[in-house]
Amino acid sequence: FTEKSIQVSEASGRFLGGPFAISGGSGRGGDLTLIARGAFTVEALETLVDPSWRGLLKGSAPYTATILSRGKRPMRVIVESTLAGVASELPPPLDKAAATALPLRVAMVAGEGTERTFITLGSVLRAELLRRGGDGKPLERAAIAFNPPQGGRLRMPEERGTVLAFLPQATRERYW
Repeated sequence: FTEKSIQVSEASGRFLGGPFAISGGSGRGGDLTLIARGAFTVEALETLVDPSWRGLLKGSAPYTATILSRGKRPMRVIVESTLAGVASELPPPLDKAAATALPLRVAMVAGEGTERTFITLGSVLRAELLRRGGDGKPLERAAIAFNPPQGGRLRMPEERGTVLAFLPQATRERYW
């Protein structure tokens, strides 16, 4: 590190039940880029999962997490995983065998008292969540779509609440 920047190269440890390594650092103007690569276990994430889902997800999978901060723009955290290695016994369309890849992408954008989270799970699910007022505040608005059309925008409710969209393929399943 210097008086104007810091760099990290392959610092390693254990996180979320598996190994990880992190690289990156700061650059001109205070920009920050950190990239972590590792593996997580479902068991290590169980406290983040609704109790009714516990035991329905098993295994472990690799992930990549990227933290980006550019000047005065909101900080972004992006987590991606193929979920290959995780089995799901949830109802369709959220069920999957451990050997099957189902790309997960979670992008969080934190701004002045606002946090937006964008979630994509293959072609199965897309969601957008909005919290206002900082850490630990309850969800204010959400839009969740099962089997969403490619490239289509989610419709957030204008006031507090959640909009759910079950598109035809999902609603045919007996579990819904």
